[in-house]
Parts: sequence; structure tokens; C-alpha cells
Amino acid sequence: MPLRVDIPDDSLEYLTSEAKDELKTSILKYNDDIVNEAGRLEATIRSTETPEITRHFIKEAVIGQKNPYRINKTLKKETYLQLCSTITIFISGLIFDFDQFKESSILLIIFLFMFSIALITTVLSFRWRD
Repeated sequence: MPLRVDIPDDSLEYLTSEAKDELKTSILKYNDDIVNEAGRLEATIRSTETPEITRHFIKEAVIGQKNPYRINKTLKKETYLQLCSTITIFISGLIFDFDQFKESSILLIIFLFMFSIALITTVLSFRWRD
């Protein structure tokens, strides 16, 4: 069963006939690359004799085509959260002195504030990782 892909005419409005031919050739080559990569991925975990390429393999193949070295780009927000988490955990560790908490309630409030910020930023950085 052949798979047919329809491209809207609005996208092809300014393309010449040579450009349309080149686009078709590029799409077919991209298709071959994705199917071959999905086949390689499937072969690495094949447990049965009959190969079965699933949606997951196609998605992984497309990601591999876009970024072959799998370099994850971290967001600035994630970097700032990790930095804030590290600093606040360090400061709360320096502040922690159980004997001084009995004497000064302000030190206890500062410690609890820093510890809660550390806890929140750590949880958010893990939450936004994926």
C-alpha cells in the first residue's frame, strides 16, 4: 500500500517546476533515510524474527535526522533554576546549626526560607527537564 502525502497548493505557490521536482526528490530521500534509520533502531532491539517498525521508531529516526549527535539544548530557565537550587542548598547548609536555632528565631526563618527555595527550584528543574 503506497503512502501518499499531499502538500497544500499554498505552500507550492511560488515554486517553479524545477523546484517542485527537487522538493519531490528531497522528500523521497528524506523518507528513505528515516525508514532506514527506523529499521536500524528496530533491529537493535528485535526479539522476534519478523521486523515491526512502530511509531516510536519513526519518531526516534526523525529526531536522529534532525540532531544526529543528540545534543540536548538546555533552556536558560532550566540553567537558572539549577544554579539557584545549588546556591540555595549551599547557603542553607552553611546556615544550618541546630544550637543557634534555639537562640535565634530569625536564623531559623532564614534557613527555612532558603531551604524552601532550594526544594522548589530542585523540583521545578527536574520537572522541566523533559
